[in-house]
Amino acid sequence: MGDVLRFVKHRDLGNPYYTHWLSFLQRVDGEHSEAEIRTWQQLQAKRVLGVVYDRAPAYRRLYDEAGIQPGDFHELADLGRFPFLTKDMLRGDLDGFSVPGPEREIVYTGGSTGQPVAVYRDARSFARQLASRAHLYRRVGWREGVRQLTLRGLRVNAPDGMEWVDDLGELLCSTYHLVPERMAAYHKAAIDLDLRWLRCYPSSGTIFARYLEREGRRLPLDGVLCASERLYDWQKELMARVFGCRVFSHYGSYEMAPLAGYCESCDTYHVLPWTGVIELVDTDGQPITTPGEVGEIVATSFLATATPIIRYRTGDLARYGGEACESCGRPHRILESIEGRLQEFVVSEDGRRVSATALNDHGDLYRRLLRFQYYQEAPGVVTFRYVPDGTFVAADHLPELEERLQAKLGDIRLRTEQVDVLPTTRRGKVGRTVVQELGLSWFD
Repeated sequence: MGDVLRFVKHRDLGNPYYTHWLSFLQRVDGEHSEAEIRTWQQLQAKRVLGVVYDRAPAYRRLYDEAGIQPGDFHELADLGRFPFLTKDMLRGDLDGFSVPGPEREIVYTGGSTGQPVAVYRDARSFARQLASRAHLYRRVGWREGVRQLTLRGLRVNAPDGMEWVDDLGELLCSTYHLVPERMAAYHKAAIDLDLRWLRCYPSSGTIFARYLEREGRRLPLDGVLCASERLYDWQKELMARVFGCRVFSHYGSYEMAPLAGYCESCDTYHVLPWTGVIELVDTDGQPITTPGEVGEIVATSFLATATPIIRYRTGDLARYGGEACESCGRPHRILESIEGRLQEFVVSEDGRRVSATALNDHGDLYRRLLRFQYYQEAPGVVTFRYVPDGTFVAADHLPELEERLQAKLGDIRLRTEQVDVLPTTRRGKVGRTVVQELGLSWFD
């Protein structure tokens, strides 16, 4: 098909909330200094603090109890004087932390911790969030209307697990049953429809890519856009090899936390300053300022108006990378990597944490496994659940697998369990590397 047929009229381009904000982002991108951006962020932060103090009673109580008011905010560093907002607070008093409005709707996070969080969302804010994400995607070559394959957990009721959405130019494919027969059909449809981009969870994109590689198939694409899960280097390398393109990632949330996305020049995340502020704090709640250190993401949104998000503890961890990008020149906060969630650590009996990164293996350890997962419900013991492929012979391969895994876990006792299938989350995420039920806090 020619280039004309690769694009369709995209639904969001008819939404003035979307197009006006997208035009703003394109106009200011790369045009302002760090000092100018900081001044703009200070004005926005002061605005949202004033709104919640006047109109959200739970925020007002929270700040009064802490002995601080919006009038105490003078510069961006003062944001750190205000108390954190937590998921439990939102669960306990959503209406108190929200601002009344006629157009708001309630939405729920995916509940990767086992407890979904509800927030209110309005049409204007949501459109701006979508436009902000599109702006990050546009940096790396994507455009609205490009024909794409989507593996992101949306429910598809069709018998073959596929649904074509004409005004998005998108083939939705179910991630709830990623079996060979389905994936063969997805591949054929992608070729027939000349789809050029893949939007996916890293886990679902990895399963699809691994299937294609095992079958000796390729799917040439212009790019892969990952989100909603940690993207590991081995996943990125696999998808780049199978799809013959660069693999990108972005960070965001259903609570409408500020967004961050890959630079067009290097694989680091640039925080989009016009959407809010991302702080990184250590285990004492203090700001991280040394490149290479890991902290919890604390988010303040300039876009979320129905349920304002101010100093929200996300439970997500990231590695600090500085305040400007040497490759593209933007004076935006840099996250070297998104390290995942607190639930993506296993814990020893004495409290030592081992991240999913440390459990990663760049060799051939997992080559005979279709999927795998570390599961923990008590400190000091972890179960490695795995779905073998047709070449796995337990008597021959399991001893080596257990030996190498135990070496990575150290004093954490290992159990192994062969299973037929690994469960998905509410949003169809599959193959999460670590699942644990310990209820960790970054401040523990």
